[in-house]
Amino acid sequence: MELRANGFADKEVKEALAFATRRMDLFLGKGTFEELDQAQEAVKDRPWFAHVHRCDRALFESARRMCGHDSEPSWERVHCPVLVIYGDHDVSSGPPEPLVNIIRRGLTKAGNKDVTVRIFPNANHSLCRADTGSRKDRGVRTKEDGPAFVPGYLDAMTSWLDERLSAGR
Repeated sequence: MELRANGFADKEVKEALAFATRRMDLFLGKGTFEELDQAQEAVKDRPWFAHVHRCDRALFESARRMCGHDSEPSWERVHCPVLVIYGDHDVSSGPPEPLVNIIRRGLTKAGNKDVTVRIFPNANHSLCRADTGSRKDRGVRTKEDGPAFVPGYLDAMTSWLDERLSAGR
């Protein structure tokens, strides 16, 4: 999704996807870090590689532990109020609906009915304004400017917390 948002041609997207699929296979235990390192070396000069990112040994080991993890059983143990927030242009996590469905299924099994879901339009993974999710959308911010959060994001968090904290008084 990110490559398409950044204007890469279908051929480049397919090549990057083939590499990403191979990398995922290696994360899932179908090979070694050395094999990944060789594969990365072979494609490091492709224009899309900066979007796919180089993976060092520490990240490889971490990814190996996390990939394939099913979070639904974890949500089945959550009994506190939950606020789920996504941006609809989050190209790192993909479309929010499947992720929200996993969370809802787990919370339903937990008997947790206090879940609020907010999906912000034109927002990226950081809940900043994004027209496409492209890296070009991210813009450059200084400490003085702060992040360009989408309208309503901070108010949504604040009001959600205020409602729950006020109820306990």
